[in-house]
Amino acid sequence: MNIKGHNGYSPCRSCDIKGVRMIGAGGTNYYTPLTTPHQPRQTRPSLDPLSLPLRTNARFIRVLEDLDLCVTKHQRDLLSKEHGIRGEPSLVRVSSLDYATCAPWEWMHLFLENIAPMLVDLWTGRFKGLDEGTEEYELAPHIWEEIGQETAAAVRDIPAAFVRALGNIASERSSFTAEAWGFWFMYLAPILLQNRFRRRKYYMHMCKLVSLMKTSIKLELSVEEIDGLEQGFAEWVQEYERYYYQYDEARLPVCTLPVHGCLHVANDLRMSGPAWVHWTFYVERYCLFLKTGLRSRRNPWSGLSRVILFSSYLSQLSVKFDLSDELESFSMRRGQDILANEKLFESYPDLVLRTPCRSDHVPDEDTRRRIGVYLVQIVGGRRSDLATYLPRVMPLWGKLRIINGDSIRSKYSMSRAARSGSSRNNSFVRFEVTYATADESHPINTVGYGQLDAILVCKLGHNKIYRHLCATELILALITPCKTNGKDASESIVGYKELAAQVVTDARNITGVVGRVQTQGGTFIIDRSVKATAFSDGRESDTTNSDSD
Repeated sequence: MNIKGHNGYSPCRSCDIKGVRMIGAGGTNYYTPLTTPHQPRQTRPSLDPLSLPLRTNARFIRVLEDLDLCVTKHQRDLLSKEHGIRGEPSLVRVSSLDYATCAPWEWMHLFLENIAPMLVDLWTGRFKGLDEGTEEYELAPHIWEEIGQETAAAVRDIPAAFVRALGNIASERSSFTAEAWGFWFMYLAPILLQNRFRRRKYYMHMCKLVSLMKTSIKLELSVEEIDGLEQGFAEWVQEYERYYYQYDEARLPVCTLPVHGCLHVANDLRMSGPAWVHWTFYVERYCLFLKTGLRSRRNPWSGLSRVILFSSYLSQLSVKFDLSDELESFSMRRGQDILANEKLFESYPDLVLRTPCRSDHVPDEDTRRRIGVYLVQIVGGRRSDLATYLPRVMPLWGKLRIINGDSIRSKYSMSRAARSGSSRNNSFVRFEVTYATADESHPINTVGYGQLDAILVCKLGHNKIYRHLCATELILALITPCKTNGKDASESIVGYKELAAQVVTDARNITGVVGRVQTQGGTFIIDRSVKATAFSDGRESDTTNSDSD
């Protein structure tokens, strides 16, 4: 874009906001608060976050033309400073580009590389030597150290599919990548920071940002949701300035350009689609792939070119000679593929069972009784009669994979993995059960969480006592539920202190794997359920699914 950017007088690529500097301290860096510091020497008018002076493509081009007409370097520098534009963008020959909207604020760098770490710096009293001012948002050192220890300890109960290993955020913060910051801030921080601040308003302010971030990365967004994001970010930035900037000229450094960039996220979503469409995770991962070809410091480009060329060769060979199976190790495995250690059952097209498997497993009487209780709810009758005709042998499977979804280990499989040194626990699941009401017109859907103890394949016989399930094959999940009172952890913070008695349910009721974190005497559920699938205009609300906050 060839614009001034951070600390410039006109730094924003989306609007014409003018920066404010620390005049009293002789500062030369410009910052971008909405509200001008409450000092007489500051003359820039304050701004309404919902009525910012947005840049336009026509004005951008006009400034470029004016820069070309400048006679002296001094004249050009003054004009460049006023508008924040250095010169022609590198893509100036692409006439279809709208310079005012073609470069959306990138979600990963905006939130995960800037705002989240900056908030942590403020909470721990490490942001550019600033104190709390008139507020009380800093955390005591021993509390922050405890949070760091709980973060590191939580890894063993968080599935590897959620996030890579997390270190102690208090002492090993340098090891945190954007992925780690994203998971910690959106899923761990709302739990670990609960009741930690001296005043609850700072916690609620953080939770509001978490909610906005989760909404902005949903796979599907309606027009109404984007409008809500615009209002929400405006309120969040205003509260941020009230708590951390306090309209004090000496505290201007907290008003960084990324904080201002939040005000343009909603408009970028309107122009460019959901954040996952244009974030740079893909580019960052591809650059990591390219780094494997760097073998020479003098001629790095030849190595990069070789990696790209050879990967193209493999891609073409796979297509031309049908070598997808042979070249599978060079690409991501598709969610529909069934491997040699997996089994797909015809009546369960969305579930795949995975080894270990004990085909000669004989369940004990207690398990048979619980299966009978479950069947009574499905077909009616007496539990003892149903249990009598159950097959003696029920194959026991250790793992479950949801097609295009999560992979889950049972407690039975986890006990085997523990002996081999595996430490990540992905045996806790979210399951949903629907109950019919008396009139059967308004079924009740309940959400539960628990540990998947075992997976059994039960082949029912031809006895008429099983009614519509006669001669069918059931995949049954034995789950020890957590006492969460039916609360949904994807919508609010849900914790538990006790487990309930084991229950049996159909494996189809398992919707995904969840993580857990222990803090302040309780265990809390981490549920990152995602249900959305597309980008809509909001006109077909009956087909719109959303990612819960």
